[in-house]
Amino acid sequence: MPLGGVAGCILMSPLNELVGRRTSVIGSCLAYSLGAGLCAGARSVHMLFAGRFILGIGIGLESVVPAYVSECTPFAYRGNMVSLFQFNIALGEVLGYAIAAIFVDVKGGWRFILGSSLVFSTVLFFGLFFLPESPRYLLHKGEVGLAYGVWQRLRDMNDPENKLEFLEMMESLKQQEESERYLNKRLVWLDFFTKPRCRRSIIYANIMIILGQLTGVNAVMYYMAKLMENIRFSSKDSVFMSLVGGGSLLLGTIPAILYMDYCGRRFWANAMLPGFFVGLVFVGVGYLIPVAKTAAKAVYLIGVILYMGFFGSYSCLTWVIPSEIYPTYLRSYGMTSSSGLLFLCSRHLQFHQNVGGYDKHRSYTWILRWYSCDRLDIPVAMCSRDQGENIGGD
Repeated sequence: MPLGGVAGCILMSPLNELVGRRTSVIGSCLAYSLGAGLCAGARSVHMLFAGRFILGIGIGLESVVPAYVSECTPFAYRGNMVSLFQFNIALGEVLGYAIAAIFVDVKGGWRFILGSSLVFSTVLFFGLFFLPESPRYLLHKGEVGLAYGVWQRLRDMNDPENKLEFLEMMESLKQQEESERYLNKRLVWLDFFTKPRCRRSIIYANIMIILGQLTGVNAVMYYMAKLMENIRFSSKDSVFMSLVGGGSLLLGTIPAILYMDYCGRRFWANAMLPGFFVGLVFVGVGYLIPVAKTAAKAVYLIGVILYMGFFGSYSCLTWVIPSEIYPTYLRSYGMTSSSGLLFLCSRHLQFHQNVGGYDKHRSYTWILRWYSCDRLDIPVAMCSRDQGENIGGD
C-alpha cells in the first residue's frame, strides 16, 4: 500500500493541474472503492496485493486535501482546519482497530476489515459533488468569474475584508505568474532547484517529514498489535489494546485543531517534542523490565500514550506546513514530493525495520527513535513563528 501511495502522489500533480483539486479527490475515492472491493473479494494473494496497491493510489491522490482545505479556508483558521485532516486520519485508524476488534472472532472476518473502507469512500464520493473547486486553483487557471462565484459561497461578501482578500489574491497570483513567465515555463517544477524561495520550501517541508517519520510512528501503528503481544497480551487482547495507541493519537490532534493558529506553528513543534521524547524513553525502558512483571506493561503503555498523544499535535504540522509554504503554481508538485516522501519513509520503516527488529533489539531500536526525535529540532528552527503569513506568498 505505501508503494501505491507513492504512485498516487506521482499522479497527483498532473491530475491537479488538469482537472483540479476537488476532482482529484473524487478520483481518489474511486481508487479507494475499487481497492477495497478487490481486497474484500480477493481469491488469491495476487488479487489482494493488487487491491492494496490500488488502495494506496487512492491514499496518495487524497494528499491534495490539505492544499484544497488551505486554499478554501479563511486566513485566520487555516491551520486549525488543515489539522482536521490529520484528526480524520487518526480517526480512521481508530475505526480500523475497532472494526478489527469486532470481527476478530468472525470466520473470514478479514474480508470485512479490509472491505470496510468501501463504505466511507462511497459516502465521501457523493459528498464531494456538493463541494466547490478551490478558488485559488480557478484563478490560477484564469477562471476569474468561477473563482468569484466560489468565493461568494465560502465567504460573507458583506464583509469588505473578504472582498479585499479576493482582490489581493488575484493581484498576488498575477504578479507571481508575471515574474515566472520566462522561467522554466514548460518544466515549472525546476523552480524548486533554480529559485531560492522555492528551494527552501521543499527542503524545509521534506526535512520535517523525514525526521518525523524516523521517530517510527507509522511502524508503531502498523505493528501495534504485535508489539502488544511482545509484552504478554494475548493475540485477541492485543487487537483491543491497539485502540490505546490509536486513541491517544486521535486525542492528541484535538489541541492542534483548536489552537494551531492561535499559538503558531513553531509553538506546537517546540511544545510537543519533549513530550513524545519522554514517551519513547518510557517505551524503551518498558522493554528492559522483565515482561512477567506488571510494571513492564504499565511503563510500556504509559510510554505509548505519551508518545502518541504528543505526536498527535506534531503530526498536524506535517500537513499544515507543506500546504502553506509552496507557491500556488508549485503547490501540486510540492505536495507530491512531501506526500510521496512520507509514503516512502513509511514503507521503509514498516517493511525493512519490521517487528522482528523490535523483538530482537527492543531497547536499541527505541534508542534510535529517541535520537531521531531529538533531531527534530532542526526543522523546528525553520518553522515560521508568525501564523499571520499568507500561504505561498498569496
